[in-house]
Amino acid sequence: MCQLLAKDGRGGTFTPAIFGYKAMKAIIYARVSTEEQADEGFSLDAQLRIMKDHCKANGWKVEKEFMDAGASARTSDRPDFQKALEFIKENKIDYFVVQRIDRFARNITDHAMVKLRLQKAGVQLVSVNENISDKADGKLVETIMAAIAQYQSDNIGEEARKGMTEKARQGDWPQMAPLGYKNKTIKENKTERKIVVLDSGKAPYMKAMFELYATNNFSLKALSQDMYSRGLKSKNNTPISESQLFNYLSNPFYKGLIVWGGLTAQGNHKPLISPILFEQAQRILRMRAKEAPRKYKYDFILRGILFCNQCGARLTAEYAKSKRFAYYYCLRYRNRPKCNQVYIPTKDLEAKVINFLEKIQMKKSMLNLFEAIMKDAYKEISQNSGDERKIIKRKLAQLKRKQENLVESLAEKSLPKDVINQKYRQYEEEILLLESRFSNINKQNMENLDVVKDSIKLVKDCSRLYKKFSPENKTILLRTIFKRIETKDKDIAKIELNQPFNWIVAQNKENKEFDTILSGSAY
Repeated sequence: MCQLLAKDGRGGTFTPAIFGYKAMKAIIYARVSTEEQADEGFSLDAQLRIMKDHCKANGWKVEKEFMDAGASARTSDRPDFQKALEFIKENKIDYFVVQRIDRFARNITDHAMVKLRLQKAGVQLVSVNENISDKADGKLVETIMAAIAQYQSDNIGEEARKGMTEKARQGDWPQMAPLGYKNKTIKENKTERKIVVLDSGKAPYMKAMFELYATNNFSLKALSQDMYSRGLKSKNNTPISESQLFNYLSNPFYKGLIVWGGLTAQGNHKPLISPILFEQAQRILRMRAKEAPRKYKYDFILRGILFCNQCGARLTAEYAKSKRFAYYYCLRYRNRPKCNQVYIPTKDLEAKVINFLEKIQMKKSMLNLFEAIMKDAYKEISQNSGDERKIIKRKLAQLKRKQENLVESLAEKSLPKDVINQKYRQYEEEILLLESRFSNINKQNMENLDVVKDSIKLVKDCSRLYKKFSPENKTILLRTIFKRIETKDKDIAKIELNQPFNWIVAQNKENKEFDTILSGSAY
């Protein structure tokens, strides 16, 4: 009988493939971010070609291809990635193939949770570029690569923030120009530089806004209407809101200053108004703030995640005139076209959400598996960072010895003093950078440990945590669990959960109420 040999990929063993033998099934997933699309090495076509060749070499049948263009790996909320996870749930698949681990996820928690889903479905994650298997060494590489991907993702964001802060320090505004100005790209010494210049169309309106308010004859509401009649409107062709006017009048950018992340610098842009006019406006804002009646405070903990199931608009909340009752209501209830969904008492709706929280329970077997994966991930990442700490310590010792040698050279006058000073400063800068990196590694380890502990606590009993939290933390917790809650006829019509809670709820198949409310089939 004619027989072929195909590499299995599960630890490097070989599996006989004879005529009539059923080939192992695989799906492949490719992803590019916007920045990478022009890079052929990371393009979707390049990734797909490499993965198809890998599957062919191993004798696997590619059942389906999935790809996300212009998508970040910071979270696992990517359209085709989610379709891929649904596909393996509904079809018998052996391998989930990616070119690199960072195509899969750049977040340790997401990586662990999605890997958990793959394990439950009997699917093995395969990276073409990294050696991943179910054996201990493959698992170690996989977790380390996931940690590196997360570090790279976090570092990209950190580097971007550093770049914007440095730009602000030099007097240039690092974001979209405020109203009354516009962004412009100029060329300096054959390089492009982005600056902010006055917008001749809007600048006169903004200057008039400050001048009118400084007379103390206008409230923010009256000023909004006056500026609207003059031609200053929002993007929706409506009067600018009072809160937005307050932000404009409080922004020192208009008097020539850059205020960015605690940093204040003299801007390179042309001031729209004088510092005296700006201070006059600030004095009136402070005076009116003292005179304003104190508002009744209530923490509407569901605001931001509530949506109307009928029209799709967000829900907001407010107190009744009596201040005795508070309600959530659709933002289109008062607008045109009007939504006919009625007000919902805040206490009633919040009680229903808490009741739902109490039913989110992870099965013990799945909880044990989740704990094992999270703890294992932390252990392996800590081991990897421990190696880096050893290297840093060795380099620090070398640099300090070099500094000591320079001090001796100074005493012996074997080198010019200016050369010694220059080298000493150079070594000092290197030492500071290494010490900073060492401190960041320790801090990252503590943060990773907190992620592990908090994740385990959260999936064990989120309703108990909720009851202990302050209103502010309750809001944070709810936004961590719920992606979207839709209401209709004073009730919850549909719920969308974030990971890992959507996965936890999916395990409770015996609870039909979950299926109804999560699918939205209650209506």
